[in-house]
Amino acid sequence: KRLARWITGRSDSQAAPPPPHSISGRMQAWAARFLSEELQKQRERELKRLMALLQSNPDEGLKFALPFSGSGAAGRGIAPPGGSLGTRNVDFNLGNLGGGRPVDNWQVDTEMQLRLIRQYRELANRELQLGRFRRAAYIYAELLGEYHLAVNALKRGHYYREAAILYRDRLNNQLEAAHCLSQGGLWLEAVEMYEAHGYFEEAGELYLKLEQPEEAEEAFRKAVTKTVNQGDYLKAAHLCENKLGDPREAFRMLERGWRSSPNQGKKCLENSFELLGRYGWHQEAEAKILSHTRFAQYTGH
Repeated sequence: KRLARWITGRSDSQAAPPPPHSISGRMQAWAARFLSEELQKQRERELKRLMALLQSNPDEGLKFALPFSGSGAAGRGIAPPGGSLGTRNVDFNLGNLGGGRPVDNWQVDTEMQLRLIRQYRELANRELQLGRFRRAAYIYAELLGEYHLAVNALKRGHYYREAAILYRDRLNNQLEAAHCLSQGGLWLEAVEMYEAHGYFEEAGELYLKLEQPEEAEEAFRKAVTKTVNQGDYLKAAHLCENKLGDPREAFRMLERGWRSSPNQGKKCLENSFELLGRYGWHQEAEAKILSHTRFAQYTGH
């Protein structure tokens, strides 16, 4: 081993590598191959030690756990290869999810990888049972890259803001991110996210909780406009009646849907008669029947 290191050390100091078929070139190739094989054997021993430590002393073993996917296995640049596992902070930290530091990537055979992943999942369940939700989230997010499970662990521990950031940045689910903020009582942040991504009905509900009725009305009107543009007159009528308290406008929405929506026309007609009955608008109901009869005669429906 010393000879191989001496040879590779000499090759590093040379200005240009020797021809591959020369004696020096063949010696350097042998030294590099020898050291690579020695490094792999050392890593295999280290992984076996890790597996044993995870079983005998999981709290200690978790500090040395090797990530297999997700941000824990990514980074910027390549670190010098080594044969020992370094220690890690096992508390969940959003700052670790972006990589940012050089990584020494280990090649792990499939059998060992599956064994370790199975052990990691068992440890994550153990952490959940012990109420150590941030440690469980660390295992799921940084060791396994299973962000949906990390989110669930964070929510169980009431770490709603961090769970929301995972939803937003890692799972690309803006609605669930906003729901998470709302669930955690972070209403101002949630309403901003709802509106930014077009979830106006949810924003209106939060504005009501924040005792801001004017903002709530504006959000509900945006929701009505959005649903009409999507051709959903039934939903628009529901919003007008139940969120804006305007049954007249709800009736007009149902009228529009009856006359112009091939998918919702029949249902809009049925709902318009139900709405007229709810509010006792009998004259409007009679006019509606007459209007419907004339429209059916004109269109043949």
